[in-house]
Amino acid sequence: MTNFRIETPAQFFEYIVTTDVAEFLDRQPNLRAAYHACISLLSYRDWVWKAHVGDIWFIQGAKQPALGTKGEFQKALIDFDGSFRVVREIANFSKHMTDSSNTIVHEIGPLNTAAFNELPFNGFERLITVTIGGTDHDVRLSVRNNLLAWQKLNIENAW
Repeated sequence: MTNFRIETPAQFFEYIVTTDVAEFLDRQPNLRAAYHACISLLSYRDWVWKAHVGDIWFIQGAKQPALGTKGEFQKALIDFDGSFRVVREIANFSKHMTDSSNTIVHEIGPLNTAAFNELPFNGFERLITVTIGGTDHDVRLSVRNNLLAWQKLNIENAW
């Protein structure tokens, strides 16, 4: 067994976030893995915020105000990439069993098949979507985009 400690946002990202996201993206979609990936991605926001509150940071070269409240940080993240909203909604829905924003998670399939008995275009038999305020979002695409957005922010800000 490998011993390791998770003390920094970078360690949390490496050991928890990337593992949970990879498990969701690399396998047949299922709600448990989707929830884990979204909870890990949202929790990473908290790790970054706590470690860097008060710090100046950047989004695509644009200087941002010092990290203030967690809510302000979340709003800036959503403005940068809409996947942050989708991930937050799924994580909060699963953690707190709340449905204050009309969030509905669906696991459906087969979908988008070209002909009878063919796999859908995503290469899997199932698709997980979330409806937020009447708009459907592909959870797999949102999780992938969110991971990529975090990777860009991590590099740019040395998080």
